[in-house]
Amino acid sequence: GHGGQAQLRAFLENDRALLLLVTATRLGQSTLVQTSPFYGFFSTVDLLPFTVDEAIEMLARIAKFRGDDSLAALLTRVPGGTVRHRLQAVDALAGGQPRIWAMLAVALTVEGLSDLASLLVQRFDDLVPYYQEQLGRLSPRERKVVRVFADANRALGVKQLASAIGADEKSTAKTVTQLRRSGWIHEIRTAVDHLLDARRTYYELAEPLARVAFQIKDNRGEPLPILVSFLSSWFASADPDTESSGLSARHSAISVLMMASKDDDSRPFEFATILNGEDVPSMVPEPLLLRVDDALYAVSCGDTESYLTLPSGVRRMVDDSVASLGIEATWLRVVTAAPLLREWVDRTERLARQVQGEHQRLALMLHAVALRRSGRYEDAITVMEQVLADSVRVLGNDHPDTPGARGNLASSYRLAGRITEAIALEEQVLADIVRVLGNDHPGTLTTRGNLAISYRSAGRITEAIALLEQVLVDFVRVLGNDHPATLTTRSNLASSYRSAGRITEAIALEEQVLADRVR
Repeated sequence: GHGGQAQLRAFLENDRALLLLVTATRLGQSTLVQTSPFYGFFSTVDLLPFTVDEAIEMLARIAKFRGDDSLAALLTRVPGGTVRHRLQAVDALAGGQPRIWAMLAVALTVEGLSDLASLLVQRFDDLVPYYQEQLGRLSPRERKVVRVFADANRALGVKQLASAIGADEKSTAKTVTQLRRSGWIHEIRTAVDHLLDARRTYYELAEPLARVAFQIKDNRGEPLPILVSFLSSWFASADPDTESSGLSARHSAISVLMMASKDDDSRPFEFATILNGEDVPSMVPEPLLLRVDDALYAVSCGDTESYLTLPSGVRRMVDDSVASLGIEATWLRVVTAAPLLREWVDRTERLARQVQGEHQRLALMLHAVALRRSGRYEDAITVMEQVLADSVRVLGNDHPDTPGARGNLASSYRLAGRITEAIALEEQVLADIVRVLGNDHPGTLTTRGNLAISYRSAGRITEAIALLEQVLVDFVRVLGNDHPATLTTRSNLASSYRSAGRITEAIALEEQVLADRVR
């Protein structure tokens, strides 16, 4: 009680024999109210949310302390892959709160990694009564502001909050200060802080899981959007070779849940694969890619508003990428992930205009490919000729990127009907790539296949067939019978047989390719 706390403080101050160390999720009334015995007694240190890398370091140290060397090794090996993506999904949902990671460390093992989603969902559900009880202690105005943050799921300033709750900015600022002191919200820090207006401060929920408490109340038995997002992200990363046989059933269950969810899901796992430069998943929603692209373009122009309004989990991941790679490299990865969008040509042009230095050639090449796919072959050729000239000047003739630039230019010549130029350039590319990469490199075989297609376009059918037959033998030997490049080469050879009037051979090969592709 009050008297006992007063006695404890007096003892600690007078005797000085003990050091009292206290941890708490937020500062309580006993430290904030002037009449409380411990008001002004403690020196407080805020433990900021962990980045994913900091969390991985902590998990690895705990694993090593427990003697679990295999888990420690798994967590500290080359960054990326399923483990890191799953931990990024946790961060996107939970906001990097240290106690969430500590909770994860309690049960984390190599064998149990695939089952952690169930554990975490259960623990998240256990936290709901805690959050509801904590919300009950807030004033109606404070609860209203917390609700606005939970619904928005992004950073907000005092002006935006005041408009959302229908109050004046002065009283809203006071409420924000109270919530900040009690640990409900915190001021955000980003990799683009140097571009922010110093007169404006943005805040977000210090504990994003508080959103669960609201969703439990609002959905009443319906699937919780925040947990559906997490589960879909988690299981999207499952490796069929290591996961249990129930994987497809779990995927089906998640699909049903997602159909029932009305949340604008940010899909943290799939987005993490984009930012890590890996294969682009099909499940990332196009509006999210466009939104992040717009935000990074705005930042490159010195405007941070749209960057700050990204969904909190997505912004933290983009922030992590910007901090490690820079704005331009992050932006390139996002734009590269959306090659089929209607707006792709305009967006790649915007990227190419803004990006400078080492990333400019990549941005220009991306724009050229977009132009070519949209049928604007001559425009693509103009850009690719510039890329090739820059590659030769900066990298030299023997750098692997230079033959690649020549090959892309040659393909554009062929598509534009400039066959003679295409063949001359592809023959040069082939000679260069054999010298740089060797006879059996997949890039060498692909270049031979492209040259054969140009021979066919020029009416040199016999030469095209001879070259494709050799390329097919080489692809089978180097990449195997079922590799997509092998199947594509068979298909091209069948088309060449057809052009040569060898219809029976063409049909037999096409039937084989069809059966292989279906299988």
